[in-house]
Amino acid sequence: MMMEQFETMISCEGFRYHLIYGQHSYGYYLVIPEWNIGCEMSDCNDTFWNTESLRKTGLTERTVHKIVNTLKENGEYIYGQKKKEDRLS
Repeated sequence: MMMEQFETMISCEGFRYHLIYGQHSYGYYLVIPEWNIGCEMSDCNDTFWNTESLRKTGLTERTVHKIVNTLKENGEYIYGQKKKEDRLS
């Protein structure tokens, strides 16, 4: 079963980034429409692969790490598991 796409906004180095992370038949992707960026990604927990893929886009190292960490931190939500606050109630 394929996941729904995950969308969020982050700020880094004075810029805002609208992230759209999703899954296609053969893997994962990340799109940042306002920056004309689209790239292949891995599972959101694969920080090595995702960092290497995002480095090719021309984003700064700090921005790359912020995006990769944002995806990893939201892994449970991205894959359809309950959020922490949902489990507590």
